[in-house]
Parts: sequence; structure tokens; C-alpha cells
Amino acid sequence: MCARILFLLSLSGLFAAVEAQTSAPAGLGLLQQNAEKKTTAWLNLHATFEDNLSRLLPCDARAVKTIEDVNRSSDARIEAWITYTAQWRSLAATESRNAKRTEAELNAQSGVLQAEKLQLENQIADLRTRRAALPATSEALKPLDQLIDLNSQRIAAISDRTAALDAAKQSVATLVSAAESRAAAVDKEAAQWTDQAARWRAYYAARISRAKTECAITGQSTAPRAPRKKQ
Repeated sequence: MCARILFLLSLSGLFAAVEAQTSAPAGLGLLQQNAEKKTTAWLNLHATFEDNLSRLLPCDARAVKTIEDVNRSSDARIEAWITYTAQWRSLAATESRNAKRTEAELNAQSGVLQAEKLQLENQIADLRTRRAALPATSEALKPLDQLIDLNSQRIAAISDRTAALDAAKQSVATLVSAAESRAAAVDKEAAQWTDQAARWRAYYAARISRAKTECAITGQSTAPRAPRKKQ
């Protein structure tokens, strides 16, 4: 039974889909590591930039640069996560398509087997009708019995293959459900990073605007003061 399931799955292309997925996680893992590294860099800057700003005068050019540096770091880590989720979405979409295609192919195979079984059953019924019309001493009885037995064996083989297909279809249905769930989770993750990109850029833009406003109000300059002359 297991051998038949494996054979049917290999015919349906499921193994090809699985092999396509095995090489992908390595690249995906590198993208994730890059995004995590950039996130750590941003967190370190973001955690200290308020304290750094408090040490600068409002019109100190370093104030705006400090915010811009954190903003660039934020953009870098968000872009890294967007790249990661885009690749993840591509893999999830491929996985979902492969699982659904496999499910459709197994259903098609099941339909072919059912049609073949029905055809054989009709042939057996016809053979039995013809046999019943013959006298008990007819030489045609033996060939008819052999055909009936042969078709019965073929029906039994089809039943075994159908059972294997049913088991495979259940497994593939589970794969389809899992693939769709992962695809939905990836879409949610991707949307989150797109939203974060807009919110953080707006936040840092507001901080830059605030720094410029404070400079305009106070008019403080970072130009070095001339030393006092000795009296």
C-alpha cells in the first residue's frame, strides 16, 4: 500500500514540489539573518538617539543628522524585512500552487479509475448475461468465465489503487490546508512591514520637523564663540 501511495504521489508531481522547497529555506534563512542584523543595528541607534539629541543645541546640525541616521537605519531594516517576506510569499505561493495542483491531479486520477471500474463492471454484467443464455455444455462457457475472472481481478486491482489514492488525497488535502494557512500568515506579515515602513518614516520626519522648528524658535547657533579679550 505504501509503495502504491509513493508511486501515485511521484506521478502527481508532489515529490518535485517538495524537492523545490528543500533548497529554498537556506536562502530565506540568510535573508532573515540580514533583517535581524539590521534590526539590531536600528534598535541600538533608536535606544540612544533621544539621549544624544538632549545633549545638542536646537540648531546644532548634528541634531538633524542624528535623526536622519536613525531613520536610514530604520528604512534599512524594514526594507530587509520586506525583501524577506517577499521571498517568503513567493515560496508560500509556490507551495500552495503545487499542493493544489497535486490535489487536482489525484482527483483526476481517481475519476479515471472510477470510470475504468464502471466500464469493467458493465463488461462483467454483459459477460454474465451472455453466459446465462448458453447451455451448460457450451464450449463458450470457459472463455467467458476466464474473461469474467480477468475483469474481476482488474477491478480488485483498481480498488487497491483507489484506496491508495484516497489515502494520498487525504495527505494532500492536509498539505493544501497547511499551505493556504502559511500563505495567509505571510500576507499578514508582509502587510505589517508595509504599515510599519509608513509609520516609522512619518515618525522620524516629524522629529526632524520638530528639531527644525525648535531651532527656528530659539535661534541658537552652534558657531564657536570668539574668545574674550583680556582686560
